[in-house]
Amino acid sequence: MVKRTDISINKTTSRIFDIFSAHPYICAFTACLFVHFFTFAQEELIPANTMLTGSAVLIAAVIAVSWKSHKKGRIPLISAVLFSAAFAVALLALDCSLVSGRKGVWIILVCLAAMTAVSLYLKKNTSSREITERLTSLMMLGTGFLTKLMYIFYTDMYTRQNDVGAFTGTPDDAGHFGYIEYLMYTRHLPDFDVRTRWQFYHPPLHHTISAIWVYINENIFGLDFEQSRESLQILSLFCSMAIIISAYKIMRHFKLSGVALYTPLAVISLHPAFTFFSGALNNDALSTALTAGACLAAVKWYRSQEMKDIIKLALCIGLGMMAKLSAALIAFPVAFLFLNVLISNFKKKWKKLAVQYVCFGAVCAPLALWYQIRNYLCFGVPIAYVQELGKDCEQYVGNISFMNRITDFSASHFRGIFQHWAYLDENGVLAGSNETNPLIAILKNSVFSEGINETSFTIGANISAIMTFFFIVNLIIAAAAIVLMTASCFRKTSANTVMKAFFVFFHVIMIANFYQMSAEYPFVCTMNFRYITLTVVTGALFCGLFLQSLQKSSEKAKKAAAAVSITLSALFSACAIWEITALCFPKL
Repeated sequence: MVKRTDISINKTTSRIFDIFSAHPYICAFTACLFVHFFTFAQEELIPANTMLTGSAVLIAAVIAVSWKSHKKGRIPLISAVLFSAAFAVALLALDCSLVSGRKGVWIILVCLAAMTAVSLYLKKNTSSREITERLTSLMMLGTGFLTKLMYIFYTDMYTRQNDVGAFTGTPDDAGHFGYIEYLMYTRHLPDFDVRTRWQFYHPPLHHTISAIWVYINENIFGLDFEQSRESLQILSLFCSMAIIISAYKIMRHFKLSGVALYTPLAVISLHPAFTFFSGALNNDALSTALTAGACLAAVKWYRSQEMKDIIKLALCIGLGMMAKLSAALIAFPVAFLFLNVLISNFKKKWKKLAVQYVCFGAVCAPLALWYQIRNYLCFGVPIAYVQELGKDCEQYVGNISFMNRITDFSASHFRGIFQHWAYLDENGVLAGSNETNPLIAILKNSVFSEGINETSFTIGANISAIMTFFFIVNLIIAAAAIVLMTASCFRKTSANTVMKAFFVFFHVIMIANFYQMSAEYPFVCTMNFRYITLTVVTGALFCGLFLQSLQKSSEKAKKAAAAVSITLSALFSACAIWEITALCFPKL
């Protein structure tokens, strides 16, 4: 028999989840804003009153819960008072001990404890399976958020970045940081040939948003030079979470549940590539977030075929390309989807679809290409122009034929799990060796980034063994994703043939584009997993679809598949958290 209190908790919890489900991106951005105003995204910049404010909220919550328990007759008044007092004293003592130390750790631990306590309470008092499933998913998303939060607390704006340059407080520098400051100080687009300054060829959406963010924080909220620029990681944190939210909504769209939902979601939520995105200040995170949003919008439009959904799709693709032109890759599987729907519904809906396609083009094309067209008309810059390094650069690998690079799996590539780089030593002599095989490169930097090697970890003697184990687990999961993607195409799942073809097409075109880039721009930095991070989402989706398709299989097969997937997911998640912890606290 269900108690009245259980029904009340179920209704309240369901309403809360309905709010999150209806506005997940707004909720995520609100959480990021709270982080911003109380921490400025850096350990050294966290004000002391942040801990006091948080402590006051926690003490008030404990007093309220204790008083409510007393009123219901569960504990005597003296016990409620003593427990509340003891908690307050212990928490304030902890505040005093950490006020000049690990304030970021305190925030992470308090958030984790609060999230765990609320989740355990709701699970204990909730009878609804749907609510339990949504709560478990929210816990996974929350754990991913806290892992990323820890990363940005202990990673400054110059650590593990790509092509950013430096903030100098002038509009005269290059790189992504120079681009941001140029827009902030001049308040107009580049009035020169963008090929003459590094990274200025990129469309300006990311850099404009960043410039506005820095300006507001510096001139309205009174943050200093360092605070206003370090806080840009808050925008990247939101973009990283937006990717994961979109992935979750796609999986829920296909009705994945239980192990079929939890195991892929855990891998996506805690994948180091998305954690590194949360601290990255170039345009990759925003472009990838909008591309993930385009995938979700395409899935929704395919089901509804309504104007509102195709406009959302157009905005995501157009704005994604306005952040980085490579977001255009999603346009190819979307075109396939458009063609399939048109052929299938030509007699009944061709007029309606024609209007939608015209509106799609009218919204998407101008957003996507206006900056490239402007630069072409004003300065003769080719539409698809990409800046590249010189052949005299130490990371140039064009002296080896592309066919040899992609077929060379010799033992020398596997002498370490971190990506190889040639470099100039203190005497200016070329030392070390470059990674040349694109596949091996992305297997390494997919979980370790291109800027991580043995010297990045000094937390303990066993870190090398743990990271090697992590590399092997990731390799197994990556191989399994390819196998299960293929197998899912021949099994009946909640995703029909067209939807599976859409995601397979997107996955394949990302890989093909990556190899094309590696051939056309033969540099080590080109062989970077950040260009194909959404293969994590497509691979995880097919793993979930395959697990879901086993529901009608034998009990033995279901249990075996669940055990293997849970084990691999748990090992991957634990290793991912350990890697980020080791990077954040190398001297712990």
